[in-house]
Amino acid sequence: MNTELFSPERIQEMRQTFDDAFARPHSELHDQSEDILAIRIAGDPYAIKIREIIGLVNRKKVIPFPSPVPELLGFAGIRGDIVPVYSLAALLGYSPEADPSGWLILCKAEAALLALTFHHFEGHFRLSLPKIQTADVERSGRKYVSNIAHVQGEAHTLINLPSLVDFVQELSAGDHTPQEG
Repeated sequence: MNTELFSPERIQEMRQTFDDAFARPHSELHDQSEDILAIRIAGDPYAIKIREIIGLVNRKKVIPFPSPVPELLGFAGIRGDIVPVYSLAALLGYSPEADPSGWLILCKAEAALLALTFHHFEGHFRLSLPKIQTADVERSGRKYVSNIAHVQGEAHTLINLPSLVDFVQELSAGDHTPQEG
């Protein structure tokens, strides 16, 4: 056994390293990375910042509800609330999926929750900030996108969820006509 590993100086150094890790602010430890969810919509890769969502649930029954807003698929019971469910595909300019049951992203909208549904969940990834680059929104041709996240060698369009939620609130209030994607 190597006694050098357990010298008083080595023990003090290990204690100091341990204590320093907890002394730094939490934000300082995570300023260099972003947690994202990687998803697919109509086969296209997208990403969502985890800090912009309330939760993620799978396979909730969506009760259809007739509405002049085609993006509104219906309502689901989630966490004791009745939550409106919107098609993420339709909001991004794709055709809405025929089957609304799938993954639901829970978002905070002013005083209530709303859910955005999609079908293909790839996973959770922690990316270093250099792996997230500013997107040329004008050239992308897609609404509500802000950046490109490079996940496992593939570029995922990062959805600007706060802007998308604002748009959904305008839709539900009848203040806005859906735009072509």
